[in-house]
Amino acid sequence: MQAWIRVGDPLLIATAELLGALREAAEFPQDEAGIKALIAAGPRGPEGEKVPALYEPADAPITYLGRGGTRVAPAGEGRIRLRRQTFEREDLVTHTWILGPDGSLGDPVTTEGYGVPEDELPAAARAELDQIERRRQEAEARRPEEERRSREHRYRHRLEHLLGVVPGPIGQDPSGAVVTHVVLYDTNTLVHYLVPPPAEEELDPDDPWADEKAAPQTFSLDDGLGTEFASRFGEVDRFGKGPLRCKREFSPAVSPEASRLVIGLDETRITVDLRIR
Repeated sequence: MQAWIRVGDPLLIATAELLGALREAAEFPQDEAGIKALIAAGPRGPEGEKVPALYEPADAPITYLGRGGTRVAPAGEGRIRLRRQTFEREDLVTHTWILGPDGSLGDPVTTEGYGVPEDELPAAARAELDQIERRRQEAEARRPEEERRSREHRYRHRLEHLLGVVPGPIGQDPSGAVVTHVVLYDTNTLVHYLVPPPAEEELDPDDPWADEKAAPQTFSLDDGLGTEFASRFGEVDRFGKGPLRCKREFSPAVSPEASRLVIGLDETRITVDLRIR
């Protein structure tokens, strides 16, 4: 079994989730309502996320379309069946396990395709294969543009894309967020700012994201020209007891015609003069 399950493997996570939801019960439910309730009762991650799992009848045919995740079905004797469909290169493969309420997990049963010879495929499976092939062709047609965008994203902060660096305004209130400088690229904009460090007694020592939560949580950018900016990502770094050093990326690029930039960090509004670039 070690060859089939790895730390972080979706099957391992789903198994732990379902066993955790079972609690003190001696058997897994065998009806649709019971299994759906079991899935809904599973523990959630630190941000409230749940492992993708969905009910399917015991006699449900293999399918490679629809929602992803682990499919859960009754297996008799208080056990449940876990089924995962995967695309391995050009092949369609389904792996099936039987999970007992004691945590025992049977050896996987691997099914290639739909488990029957091609000339015996039912009409529904043939229609599904046609749809899968269309999706593959569409994905292949999108590949060049996706690769171009990926390269553009990776190289967006190279020197050849730099348009200028503009300092933040003088006289900002040091008790709140302070914009130190704005870096202008031809594809996006980076806003660098400082935030007073939170008091140690306000930080949860067990929360690895405590510093990020102490930094601004809402962001906006206004160039006075009606451009709709999107906040792509941000970083928060802390060095010793000094202020939090933060940056936030926005896209698209600021228009060359813009003369000022109003940066919103939570309730704070800071205006940067772009005419000095």
